[in-house]
Amino acid sequence: AAAAPDINFHIFGAHWRGSAPSNVTVYGERAFESIVPFLQHADFGIAPYRLTRDEVYLAESSLKLAQYSYCGLPILLPDLIPFTRANAVAYRLDGETAWREKIDMALAMQRSSAFSEGILTWDDVARQTLDAALETK
Repeated sequence: AAAAPDINFHIFGAHWRGSAPSNVTVYGERAFESIVPFLQHADFGIAPYRLTRDEVYLAESSLKLAQYSYCGLPILLPDLIPFTRANAVAYRLDGETAWREKIDMALAMQRSSAFSEGILTWDDVARQTLDAALETK
């Protein structure tokens, strides 16, 4: 946020300590339904994970990356996460210094429906589950 004072950041789910910069609004934990409008109008998503190499699996199984991708958003995420979609803008977890450049890369990337390829909707999941259940009978 300090590297991009002209951009407003909306932070969900994170436990923020101390006061936030003036361009940051912290919402804390919220139901997914209340976050959707923000995702629909966002320019990019941030995955601010603080991980060790042994914890990477936690981020890989997170719905956050899938939600951002489904919404067509570029994503700023730690370089430790083996994320292979074209919407990734990786930052160095061990001390990124080029934050403005990373943010500008995400903004320049813009939204794309191609980022959501292969992500199932809830309808797809339900259909596959029912199909699998019917095949076993």
